[in-house]
Amino acid sequence: MIKVTGACYGSLCHGMEENMLKARKANRVLKIPDEKKKTYIALGYTITDMDGNMIHEHVEPSEKLEQAEIQDLKEKLEEASKYAENADKKIEDLEKKNAEAEKEIQDLKAQIASAGATEQAATPAPETKKTTKASSKAEK
Repeated sequence: MIKVTGACYGSLCHGMEENMLKARKANRVLKIPDEKKKTYIALGYTITDMDGNMIHEHVEPSEKLEQAEIQDLKEKLEEASKYAENADKKIEDLEKKNAEAEKEIQDLKAQIASAGATEQAATPAPETKKTTKASSKAEK
């Protein structure tokens, strides 16, 4: 167990103040030398400098898992967003190609219709012969 005293012995204590850190665990706050930082981190303490600036924050193992899950979900969300963005671009390209194809179909239908009308106008209509029973009998 580490014994921490609050006594200051003049110049002995003041020179060490620069290399001191605070170790906090639950409601316990200790002043520790900089050399002991790794030991207190391993024991689960949060380490700050004497001004309260965070040097190492202790995270419970369950919190580490939650943070890992959150990070994993963020990565999956980013991947899904990129996939959706690419899908949107592909859909847009396909819609453009579809519109072009439909226009081409309409143009071809118009060409077929105009070619058919031109062909009908150029081709004479076949003569239709009406035969009656009387005329067919007369020929015999």
